[in-house]
Parts: sequence; C-alpha cells; structure tokens
Amino acid sequence: MKFYILRTSSDPKVLGLKSEDFEQVIFAEESFKNKKAGQLFMKKLGTNFYFDKSISIDQLEPGEITVNLRGNLTDFLSFSPGFVCCPFLISEKYYKLFIKFRGYKTTYWPVFVKHSKKISLYYLIHLEIVPIELLDLYKSIFYVGSPIIRNQKFTIFDHNNPPSSEKIKDLKWDTICLSPNFNFEFFNIPSLPFIFNETFLNAIKELGKPSGVDIRNAFGDVIWSKVVQ
Repeated sequence: MKFYILRTSSDPKVLGLKSEDFEQVIFAEESFKNKKAGQLFMKKLGTNFYFDKSISIDQLEPGEITVNLRGNLTDFLSFSPGFVCCPFLISEKYYKLFIKFRGYKTTYWPVFVKHSKKISLYYLIHLEIVPIELLDLYKSIFYVGSPIIRNQKFTIFDHNNPPSSEKIKDLKWDTICLSPNFNFEFFNIPSLPFIFNETFLNAIKELGKPSGVDIRNAFGDVIWSKVVQ
C-alpha cells in the first residue's frame, strides 16, 4: 500500500499572499463569538496545555468562529497561530469527502471565512496522533541525525521493555510499520503531517486537483519517512 501526504502550499502566487504574509487566515480572540470558549480553545490547541488531560478535545466547544481571509480562497487554507494536530482548514466540498472515510479520532469544527463581502463555510480538522499500539515498533526503523543525513539507523529489539510513549514522541522515524489491524484511510503519525493511502488519494482525484495544498509521496522525498503496512 502506498501512502501520501498533504501539506499546505507555500507558493504566494497560489495563495494570493504577499511575500511577508505566510498564512491565509489568522485566528484571534475576536474570531470567537463566545470569547471565553475561544480563549480555552486557543489555549488548549496552541500551547503545551494540549497535553494536559484535564480537558479533552471532545470537551472543546468553541461555538461560532468567523475569520477573515487574506489572499485567495483555496480548497485548503493555511492559518496562524498553529494548532496542535490541526493541519489546515478544508472547504465544505472536501469536508463532505473526508467524512466518508476513516480518520483516526478526527474532529471537525465549522469556521466561517469572510471574503469579498461573502462568507464561506470551512472546517478546521483535528487528528489525534496514532497511538503506539497501532504501530509495529519492532519492525519500524529509527534514525539519528538530520532528515537528510541520517547518520545511524536502528530498531527496537527488546519486546519485554518497550519504550514509553514520551520517548516515542522524540524518536525520528525512518520506516514506520503499521500494525495488521490498522484500518484508517488518513491519520496523523509523529514527525509526519496529514498522511493518507491510495484509496483516499483516488477519491481526491475524482474531485479534481485541490488548491492550496501539495500532494507528495510519503516515501521518495528525502525529508519524509517511509510508511509500510
């Protein structure tokens, strides 16, 4: 099975942005109709508070969110500040596609995007990181060094003493092996952005080429890892 990644475009011509602008949408407290809910939402997703278990993602209820567009209205929108495990905003057309497929613990929050005296409905997508139980750690390969110069590669040999979840987060993956019972079309893995399989790719192609994102192979570009199943 081949895997691919989606990454928001950095081409200012595609995004319609000036060179000093980097994101098409800016979230601020003013974006939220319910200011208290908005403050909690941005705190939870925008800081280390994300890993605080006292408030779960399911408990976040941001209410109505409205943002202003800078540049072109594309199918996928980049935004700032960055939110943990939230790769991009997706248009209503792509939202209808995404919900037909299985994403690991996926949440969608509606966002109204104001542009040229119009308002379009988008969705901020959140994908929880796939837990180590769904990865085959002992067949996976890790590396030491930079993504381009991988000085040393190694595996985890001790089945009786597996690494902790905290240590897993810090590992650099060269080859990620998914467990046999892994059955998601798109997901989030440590060190990789939004990643998806061929089934999902074919569905995207049926809608035409999406604007605002680049599609790349999850293996073949030296800065990415290899994923196998």
